[in-house]
Amino acid sequence: MTNDNIAKKLKDFLLNIECLSPLEKSSFNIFDVLKIARTEIRHSNVLAWLLNPNENHGFGKAFIARLNSYIAKDGLVTDDVAFKLLTMKYSDIVVYREWQNIDILIESQKEKYILCIENKVDSQDHDGQLDKYYNVIEDKYPEFTKIYLYLTPEGLAPLQDSNSAWGCIKYETIIRIIETELEKAIYDSETVNFIRSYLNTLRRETMENNEIIELCQQIYAEHKEALDLIFENRPDRLQNVSEFFKDWCKKQHEKGLIYLDEEKCSKSYIRFRTPFTKKFPLR
Repeated sequence: MTNDNIAKKLKDFLLNIECLSPLEKSSFNIFDVLKIARTEIRHSNVLAWLLNPNENHGFGKAFIARLNSYIAKDGLVTDDVAFKLLTMKYSDIVVYREWQNIDILIESQKEKYILCIENKVDSQDHDGQLDKYYNVIEDKYPEFTKIYLYLTPEGLAPLQDSNSAWGCIKYETIIRIIETELEKAIYDSETVNFIRSYLNTLRRETMENNEIIELCQQIYAEHKEALDLIFENRPDRLQNVSEFFKDWCKKQHEKGLIYLDEEKCSKSYIRFRTPFTKKFPLR
């Protein structure tokens, strides 16, 4: 490709630079600002808050009822338990965080109902923790209806679950539950905007966004030569750091403080000796 052709490809790309606008982050997101978008404990805190009918989010039992409805319809429980979930009351729900190290534990004494959620974002179960949680719950609530959910971005099965008690659920389900309830919000509020920020974070961090993938592929197809050229000539941080330290070593060499061997330097390492080590032969 000639220089004129290269210049034209780059010019065409720059003239159509607005094609990148949909990929840019334009709205304020508290989770991005606080850098907690993939922090597992923060996700569990927000989920516990949403699933608690007594909290101040203003949605009452909506989120937990919607989750129970999903559990009932998705075949994660028997028909008898499904009927119970679809008809239960939520007057005495209590939500615990990190009780006995369990991420989220939801309890109703009146309904004799327990929902146990183990949340994994960037990790997997380990050290038999699911079996430990199962045994703790079974011992404490022998007469209760107990549901165990293993929540991951992809809906993966646990590595260790000797009781086969844990049903798999992925974050896409949580996203749909939140979306469904947010659509019913009749006006914006600080709480609604906070939940929307959380929803956007979940979409971006735990789901594969097909729209973004298709858009990137379309932009690349239209501007392949220009983008390849830009990528090939992107700033090389390692080279920049290497040059910086090589310049510093040259100055120290000129002062007689070190002995720089430029011929044996590369981008990955810089070879020099001090007056003391110069006494010893190189190997």
